[in-house]
This record gives sequence, C-alpha cells and structure tokens, in this order.
Amino acid sequence: MASTKTCDGLKELMVDTLVYQMLVGYNHYGYGGRFGGRTFDLDQTTNAPTVTAAGGAAPESGPSHHTTTNVQERGVDEADIVKTDGKFVYTVHDNQLVIARTWPVAQTDVVARVTFKTLQPQQLYLRGNEVIVQGTATDALDGWNQGRTRVLVVDVTNRKAPRIKRMLDVEGWSASSRVVGDDLYMVQNNYAQLPPRLQQIAQKAIANVPRADQQTLRPWEIQARLAATMRRSLLASVTHADLTSALPRVRSNGTTRQLACEDLYLPSATNQVGMTTLAKISLTTNAVDLVGAMVSGGTVYSSTDAMYVAAPDYTWNYQGAASYGTQVHKFSLGSKQARPSYVATGRVEGQLLNQFSMSEHQGNLRIATTDWAWNGEQGGNHLFVMRPSGRELRTIGALKGLAKGERIYSGRMVGDKGYLVTFRQTDPLFTLDLSEPTRPRVAGEIKVNGFSSYIHPIGNDLLLTIGQDADDAGRVTGVHLQIFDVKDPAHPTRKFHEKVATRSTYSWSSAQDDHHAFMFDPITNTLAFPMAEQRGSSSFNGLAVYRVDPKHGFQRKGRIDHRTLADPVIAKQCADQKSSNPANAQYYCTETYRNQARMGFGISRSMVVDKYILSLSPVGLEIHALAGLEVAATLGWTKVEATSAIAVQ
Repeated sequence: MASTKTCDGLKELMVDTLVYQMLVGYNHYGYGGRFGGRTFDLDQTTNAPTVTAAGGAAPESGPSHHTTTNVQERGVDEADIVKTDGKFVYTVHDNQLVIARTWPVAQTDVVARVTFKTLQPQQLYLRGNEVIVQGTATDALDGWNQGRTRVLVVDVTNRKAPRIKRMLDVEGWSASSRVVGDDLYMVQNNYAQLPPRLQQIAQKAIANVPRADQQTLRPWEIQARLAATMRRSLLASVTHADLTSALPRVRSNGTTRQLACEDLYLPSATNQVGMTTLAKISLTTNAVDLVGAMVSGGTVYSSTDAMYVAAPDYTWNYQGAASYGTQVHKFSLGSKQARPSYVATGRVEGQLLNQFSMSEHQGNLRIATTDWAWNGEQGGNHLFVMRPSGRELRTIGALKGLAKGERIYSGRMVGDKGYLVTFRQTDPLFTLDLSEPTRPRVAGEIKVNGFSSYIHPIGNDLLLTIGQDADDAGRVTGVHLQIFDVKDPAHPTRKFHEKVATRSTYSWSSAQDDHHAFMFDPITNTLAFPMAEQRGSSSFNGLAVYRVDPKHGFQRKGRIDHRTLADPVIAKQCADQKSSNPANAQYYCTETYRNQARMGFGISRSMVVDKYILSLSPVGLEIHALAGLEVAATLGWTKVEATSAIAVQ
C-alpha cells in the first residue's frame, strides 16, 4: 500500500480504470461506484429547519436509572432511531426530530419538534445537552455530485427551544458511524469521479487509431494497441484539478475541506475507483479530519482505538465460478494529539455475518466467517486472528473447518473468550479459548435444537440469547430464548429455555437481526424485544416483556402493542377512502384490513426508566408500569398540535 503523495497513483488508477471500462465494458467500481450509485431528489429549500414547541420546563429531579442503546463495545456508542436521558425521549419520525418529556410520567408530552427541510433524518446520538442527528442531505451543493450524509448538532439545553449549533456535510453514502469519547467517526462509501471530458478524449483516441490488418494482428493485440493509445492520450490530458475534484469533501459550518492525496491510500493493484473514507469530527471543537483508502467498505466494527471495515471479496476460477472471501481494512481512530490514519488491509476466507463477527482485543482482530466454495459447497466455519505488519493485516492464528455443512448464525467475543452458534439441523454453541492469539481453539460445545441469532452476556458467565427454536428435523418452530452457563468453557450447559411462540404459524423478532431492538435492564432484570406473530387468523405485532432471573429463568410479564395509537390512524385511512374513493373503502374499512394494518405499526424499541417501560412505534410512544404492565401514559405522534413555531438558523 503506497501513499499517493503526489496524486500520481490516483492519476494512474483513474486512467487505467477508464481504459478498461471503455474496452471491455467494465462498469463496476465497488460499493457506491459511479454506475452503481444512488441518485437523490434534491430539495431546493433553505437549510434552516423549523421548530414547533409545546409543554413546560424540564423537571428538576430525574428517575433512579434508565437504559441506553444496546451497543457491542463499552465506550463505543452507536447511532439509533431513539435515545433517552431518563427525563426526555429523542427520536426521529418522518422528517422530524421529536423531543418528548417522559418524566414525571404524568406530564408526558411532546416538548418540541424540529422539522428538517433538507435532511432525511435516519438516526441520532445523545451527548449531554446535544442531540446529533444524522441522515441524507436532500439539497444541492455546487460542485458536489455524490450523495452526502448530513449531520446536525442540536443544542437541547432548553428542550422547548432546540437550536442548531453546527451543520456538517460528508460526501458519500453512510456505511456506519460511532461516537468514541468526544469524537464522531463516520465511515463513508465514495468513488473517485471520472470527469466526462476524459471519456470524450478516450473516445476520440479510439477513433483516431487506424484499424489494424486482421490477418496480421490477433484480437487481443488490437485491443492492447487501442489501450496503449488511449492511455497515452489520457495521461497527457489529466490535470491536477481533475484529480483533486475526484476526492470527497467535508463541509462544516460553511467551510469546505477536501481529502488530500497524501491522506488517500491505494492498494498495490486495484481496478476500481470506489473508496472508503473515515471522517473524524470533534464534538468539542470545529476540527474535522478525513482519511481514505481505495477499497470497498461494508460491515463496520469499532473498538475504542480502531475502526475495521470489511467487504466481500470474490475471486473467479477459469470456469467463471466464484470463491468467497472477505477483505478487511483497519483504520486508527487517532487521539487528541494524532489524526486518524489508514493502517493495513488483509483478506480471509469466507464471509461475515455482521459486526459481531469481529472483535478487537489487545491489538488483535478476531474475525469469524462462513466459507462457501465456488461450487456452492459449504466449507465450514473459520475464526482468524489478524494483526498489522506494515501495511498488511496478517493472519497470525486460525481455527478452520468448524461445523462443516452449517453456517454461523451468531457470534460474540469478549476478552479472551468467544462464542459461535452454527445451525443446520441442531444448534451447536461453541465456546472458544482465544487467550493465545496464535492458537485459537474450541474449548467446548453444546448441541440443542434451533439456533440463537443474538448473544448477550449478562454477567457471571451467563449468555442470554434470542433466536428460533426448531424440531429434531431442523424445521424452525418460532422465537425462543435461552440462557447458557459458560463458567466451565469445556462443558457449557443450557440452564433455561423459553419458547416465546408455541402455537403460532409464524413468529419473528427484529431483535434477531438488530441488536438495538434487544433491551435488557440488569437493574430490574427486565428483558423486552419486538415480537411479530401470526396465529391462524389473528396476529400480534408489539413487544414481549420478560423478567430474567439468573437462578430461576424466565418469567413472562406480558405483551404490549400500540393498538390504541394505531386504530385512530387506521380509522382515518378508512374515512379518507370513503371521501375520496368509496370503492376502496369497502376494503380499507374492513376488520381484515384493520388487523393487517396493525401489523405495520409494530413496536421497534423499548427502554426502562425507573419502574416503567417505554415503547416506541411509528405511531407513538407508550409508558407502562413494570410491575403489571398497566398503561401509565400514551402519546400519539399524529395527535400533537404545535403551539408555536420558531425559525432555527
């Protein structure tokens, strides 16, 4: 890997890529490539959002405790659609940031709404009296041709009057982000733009090449001559402005800075102009740093020191079939004194499941993959230990061929211990000894029916999992919970098993795929997760709530849905159809449609605040007492009326 200190490396890459594209029709430039990128409907309105406010001042005293976003690593915050500080809930809804007071519960109300005109908000962070809203920019900026991720830092010291204190645009499409300490880190997918002028020059160069005698030159010789001619012409035509304009930018409070050539790294051999960038944004100063590498980015994992970006890497045999691997790229997060930087790249066999397939410990990356061969055969599951050596992320230890014929369904690595769940017919839970990085090994194994999709350590060597139960033939039968005792890694045991759905024809929880939807409060031992279930003609889409006792197992507390908030929305749909299209009303006003529509308003998140559980859905917020799940407060998003409007610059 060599630094493009003089932009020469980027120049060569852009020219070679364009030549290859025009000769053989190569149109794939990796993630976010020029021909694979998304387009956006640009909103030409101003950048200033509007704020509507209601309610009174914040109460002085707060709850005894509250849960926060479920994250993978301690000290590494992850963005989500909702955050809470115990007194207030902050969430993105449609094109708004909604701030709702939830403490005291009797005073639950919307305090303010920030309506964004040029931002499609997607997720947020909460940091003291600041809410960091992140999403897609929808307005146009002169000279910016790629998509942009927009970040707004909102001062909510006065919850009734939130104030936009900072706006940033980071060019490219968001892969993921994290907050570590006082810094926001954003991983973006970009591409080095090829100016249309260069394509015209390349076409002209081809037209000016005399056609060679087909009897004296073979087809590949003709192609080589065309390529050489185009390459000479393009290298002479590319300007410094072409190169610098090809690099992504960051705009902070109106000031734009561009990725410098010396901060961009190129692999020794690459034929793509897709790149991954890492932006470090200080949340205490106006400092912004941007580094990048000409590599594809996909799954993102972050420790408190490093960011790892992994992407599928396919190689092809002479028959045109693929074998599957994963490219892994390491970036240093830097420090208060040091800027972030590219560190190294490596490759492993197989493909990742998700971010939990990676974990860093003492400078070593542990990465778990499922290996699929080019002919479709499953070659087992592997765990690799990688460490930088120069610009190479080398494999220093490996455990290969685990559970052939199965694939990884979940994983978790904590310290020098690891856990993998594979599945085909039964669910082996493997305990791993990772204490010797060069010799990772299986410590023990337990086989049970079904599988676990997410593993959550709950202390005292216990693992709480959620997944799907299955019969002896491997047919899944519905959502289940398990608690495994891994105190003795050589002999793990299943202490408790809870079948959440026993009579349904279908059941699923979004917590199986999204760990942010999984909520466990160790103070009250409350477990809550979204639950969708179809049972004959009846259905349920809400929240399942349990008490988890490490000594006695699972106690079902009940279920919550937002039917009372959804029904007025569904009734309005019926009324609108009656007035606009009476023929459709025969369908929209039936009980069958009502039941189906309720399934579309499922609960997505939950939080424990003191002795209450809060649940969030697209139609609103409900608060229930933990003791008996009695309703304590409801707040529908469509019912809130603004009492005043404040322009925010």
